Amino acid sequence: MDGQASVGRPRWLIRPLVAFAGGGAREAASMAQVLIIDDQVNSARMLSAALAMLGHQPIEAYHGQQALEIISHDGPDLILLDYMMPGMNGLETLEQIRRLPDANDIPVYFLTAAQDRYLEERALRAGASGLLTKPISMKTLESVLPNGSNGSAKAS
Repeated sequence: MDGQASVGRPRWLIRPLVAFAGGGAREAASMAQVLIIDDQVNSARMLSAALAMLGHQPIEAYHGQQALEIISHDGPDLILLDYMMPGMNGLETLEQIRRLPDANDIPVYFLTAAQDRYLEERALRAGASGLLTKPISMKTLESVLPNGSNGSAKAS
């Protein structure tokens, strides 16, 4: 493999922006590494910018297989996983993530714009920590981040 995605971008993008939009710099030890898995590049980039504003380190993956490679090399602290993706969908990706060594305890939150009332139940049964409905507010995003203002990783 040449380390390049089909659109000529690196396989994954790491953006360690700790001081952004007046948010101030945080200690490196308190930054969470957050993997965003979303086939919609613009959605992934908007989440990356929001995470950077909150002082965390986003990593982007644009499909399930790419995410599995990233996780196996550099386990993130949290995963934000789009539910509806072509090829390996979110549930299938989560199933594969849970099979990786040392990935069982990584919190995974599904992201969706779908209006399926049974989706959260399926996500939780599959091993997700919760479900976040797009568009995601900064307050909701911050509530699921490790070392957030409330010190937990639970959705509001």
